[in-house]
Amino acid sequence: MEQREDISAEEQKEKLLPLIMEEKAAFIKSEYGRLSQIMGEEYTENGEAKIFHPFPEDVKPKSDERIYGNPEELTLEELAMLPHLAHVIERCGTYSTMPLIQLYPEDINRMRLLADMYQELMTGAGCSPTQIRQLMVQHAEYMFAKQDNPVKVIRNT
Repeated sequence: MEQREDISAEEQKEKLLPLIMEEKAAFIKSEYGRLSQIMGEEYTENGEAKIFHPFPEDVKPKSDERIYGNPEELTLEELAMLPHLAHVIERCGTYSTMPLIQLYPEDINRMRLLADMYQELMTGAGCSPTQIRQLMVQHAEYMFAKQDNPVKVIRNT
């Protein structure tokens, strides 16, 4: 196990949390349309149908109305689990799986890193030197990629 950075967990929290939240916000902004469309959608886990970030009970769509979620409500853990969520589709007696959303590999890895670091900071455990290095070294590059290359979703209405 790696030795923790020589600064305290509180100091890490103070220095790293703003960077983590900045990257989360940049990711959400760049993927806003796609994320809003999958909120409240069904996925399958171990043969059981579940809903990704379900809407509150008081928010019920009319029969033909489509409701879109607010991706800013998503947690880092929800964002990190996205690549592992899929629909199971039954057709002609066979089953197929379809991902709930496709993400770039760098986004998958980054969201997992951010979620893990956030969890460690919130529990007071502190982050490893490797995690800190990854966050610090790749922060500017990730922010540049997300701010200058947003994904645009075109919908037919």
